[in-house]
Amino acid sequence: MSIQLSKENMLKGMNDMNAFGSRLTGSKGHHEFVEYLKEEVRAIGYEPVSDVKTFERWEEKETKLVLHTKKGDVDIPVASAFPYSGETCPEGFTGKLSKLRPFKDIVVMRMPDFSRIPSAVAFSERRAMPADLHLTRFYKGPVAVAFVKATIGIFLAKFTGAKSAVFIWQKMSNEMVQGQYLNFILGHLGIPTLWVNEEAGKELLKARKKKTKATLTLDAEIEKKATAESFYVVVPGKNHKENVIINTHTSAYGTDGDLQTRQMQMMFDDMAAEYKKGNYVICGGDFNHDFTGDSKYKLNDATPEDLEALAWCAEFPAELIPEGFARVTDYASGLRPSTRNTDIPYSDASFVVTLDGFIVSDNIEPTFVDVIDTGFKYSDHNPVKMKFKLK
Repeated sequence: MSIQLSKENMLKGMNDMNAFGSRLTGSKGHHEFVEYLKEEVRAIGYEPVSDVKTFERWEEKETKLVLHTKKGDVDIPVASAFPYSGETCPEGFTGKLSKLRPFKDIVVMRMPDFSRIPSAVAFSERRAMPADLHLTRFYKGPVAVAFVKATIGIFLAKFTGAKSAVFIWQKMSNEMVQGQYLNFILGHLGIPTLWVNEEAGKELLKARKKKTKATLTLDAEIEKKATAESFYVVVPGKNHKENVIINTHTSAYGTDGDLQTRQMQMMFDDMAAEYKKGNYVICGGDFNHDFTGDSKYKLNDATPEDLEALAWCAEFPAELIPEGFARVTDYASGLRPSTRNTDIPYSDASFVVTLDGFIVSDNIEPTFVDVIDTGFKYSDHNPVKMKFKLK
């Protein structure tokens, strides 16, 4: 069956996906979406092979924040819950608002409005691989900054004995922060924490100064042995070889300094092992590195100093690519961006870069590759299309 790639089909696919609602790992929406994808695969004549894992899943059910003032109760809009932070009983927890002090009830903290922070907060050059990898001095981005600060903040609140916490987003629009699922790398912490936007935060800070009481509700469900399913298909060919296609999305952020490089090395080791068997290997996806090595310089009207601050967008570690493999970068329309930064609404001033692409083994002949320019109408990424022949 021929599958036509078009803007219309891409938009339909995204709308179909979004119709399942939240698709957090192990959730109802996630399972339903996986089943939908499996049916799509069956519709083109292939039977999916499932791979199921178990984990402890935390999912928010209800959040609420109410100030108890002398004039009556005031509802404060909640932007989102801090995932896996903790949970209250359904009626919530009532206590006084406070600054970060020992053994307080509800700690209210602002996330500082840094424009950039040292790369060393999140990345460790000392433990980098390869050993001569050089990290830029700074990186920036409002969500990334709050992400780092929140990790520190919630551990401080827990260490000082706070029973719960509220974090205030800084220098971001209400629309941008609504529903943000951050921080997403920590386990269960036992201190229920909510996020509020900057406007709601101003009201909270006034109430904190008066030591006003509030009721914080974070009702959540914990499933000890939740399941997460991925799947693959085997497409019969004309010889004994397999065409191994890897779809990847490597990390952009993390607390482990060499996480990105270790992910890359693990993936490349798997690719090399398949190639050694005589198989065809294609790896495509979002590598969260400057795929060509120089696209951020060629595609942006900015000074090298400005671009150096974007340490998350490091040059692709070409030296790690195993022998017999190469990136496919002979773009039919020349160099185009595949990704934009989301710190501002998309415009000519937005930072853009090529993060997405394909790496193929030398028994595959690429006949066409191009970044499809959608103007980032559907996502913060543009798709990359490749055609190829098996040698």
